[in-house]
Amino acid sequence: MSKTTIAIIIVLYAVSIFLVGVFGLTIKVYEKVKYVKEIQIEVEAEDKESFKLLDNSKTKEIGEDNKYNLVAYFYNKHQVVDGKKQLQLNILNHVTYTTGDLAASNEKIKYVYDNNMQTHIDNGTIVFNNGILLLNDPGTEELFVFQFRISPEHASINGSSAIVTITVVNFDY
Repeated sequence: MSKTTIAIIIVLYAVSIFLVGVFGLTIKVYEKVKYVKEIQIEVEAEDKESFKLLDNSKTKEIGEDNKYNLVAYFYNKHQVVDGKKQLQLNILNHVTYTTGDLAASNEKIKYVYDNNMQTHIDNGTIVFNNGILLLNDPGTEELFVFQFRISPEHASINGSSAIVTITVVNFDY
């Protein structure tokens, strides 16, 4: 090989090292994708008699979402705010991966409301924020029912969501 050929190879080698150094070669650590297997819920409130949670997920078929029925009761013991009774329910989500591991509490989930729930949110009967459900007494004996779905924001398998149907009963009318 001639001296010019060797010089060209050395220059190209040096230029390539410089270009990689300037523009960078990003190193990405492999992060295994964890698929969500299921979401289970638990409900907490100051007054344990103000709600009843029925877990229908034990009879579900493979690939079906977990289904829960939550009945919330309004009666005289509840806190009164602006002249209306108020009931706060904390909905806790327990996310399980296909590996069997439980997710950290910061697992990103999304809530999808049905039209009836959105109507009650719009008129102020329901306030729902990050798993805290605040029910305001509608002031009538009429009960109302609404539903929402809790789904993972990332990879999941069929049947990994939880569907919660809530019936609100007012005993004071």
